[in-house]
Amino acid sequence: MLRPPGPQDVAALVRACGDVDIANFTRVPVPYADGDALDFLRGAADSWAAGTSVVFVIAGSADELLGTCGLLLGATHGELGYLVAPWARRRGVATEAMSILTAWAHKERGLPRVVAKIEDVNLASIAAARAAGYRQFGDGFELELKGTSRQMHYYEHCG
Repeated sequence: MLRPPGPQDVAALVRACGDVDIANFTRVPVPYADGDALDFLRGAADSWAAGTSVVFVIAGSADELLGTCGLLLGATHGELGYLVAPWARRRGVATEAMSILTAWAHKERGLPRVVAKIEDVNLASIAAARAAGYRQFGDGFELELKGTSRQMHYYEHCG
């Protein structure tokens, strides 16, 4: 299920964002500490209030944090981002969360297109996006992330 993030998620966020893959493929600070998680919570609340994005915790049946997903809201499209905690990987968590949030973006927000930027070497993220109905489009591009140039592609879902 998807739910708003809250203070109860701080410890799990710190633990998840300490993962090497999350640190490598996302913009999370390294090392990631309680203050970073609290900043994330404040930013999520502020962006919800401003209507610029929505941020959710991907929660399991016991309401434990399995990951996060969010959507930057533009006038013509949304941009999806997500991460899955190491303890929740290979269970379809990213695909299910992406599917739910993408359907919401199309139906409730009326966005005809949702995109995700995924690094070419992030095979797990590419597989999750494809399983959620996203397709690669356009030419690849370079993006600087944490001081290194990364080879990226856009993936899109049109509703």
